[in-house]
Amino acid sequence: GLLRQFLESCPPPEVQPRALTASYWADAGACRLQPTNPVEALVGHLLRRPDVREAIGEVAGAEWWWQDVDQEDPPKVYHTDQNLWLEDDGTSTRRHPAFGSVLYLTGQGGPTVFAVMPRVGRYFVFGGDRPHGVLFPLDGGTHGFERITLLLNWWRERPPGLSQAPKVDMPA
Repeated sequence: GLLRQFLESCPPPEVQPRALTASYWADAGACRLQPTNPVEALVGHLLRRPDVREAIGEVAGAEWWWQDVDQEDPPKVYHTDQNLWLEDDGTSTRRHPAFGSVLYLTGQGGPTVFAVMPRVGRYFVFGGDRPHGVLFPLDGGTHGFERITLLLNWWRERPPGLSQAPKVDMPA
């Protein structure tokens, strides 16, 4: 659909000066009122869902990026999502989002290590400081799959170093 088409044409986010990670930012207020791309429209939709609102509470917005992996890619190692920022004095600041989340855009590939199997449209939320990863497919099949996910980290305050997302014409 529209979301997949947007992600396929979307340039990767640029690493900003002093940032050690690259991703986009979607402001919660703007996403509710006037989204400028399909990801922002999705963020606005999720923020209007009572179950998501209950899970994440009030947020400033969502950091987002996507992953498109296939059988040639190794599993995603166990990790925690974080914003890493270099301070003026050369030290770094590490922040974790309030919540992380995954939206499966395909039903192929291995599960996210919370035992959440891929299924198109499946969405789940987890604590932003919780370790997680991605396994190979559990059926042992490591050929001929494409695992596409949209990842949203929900933040109480906008972290530094995130890119402005591209704008596209949105259907009314």
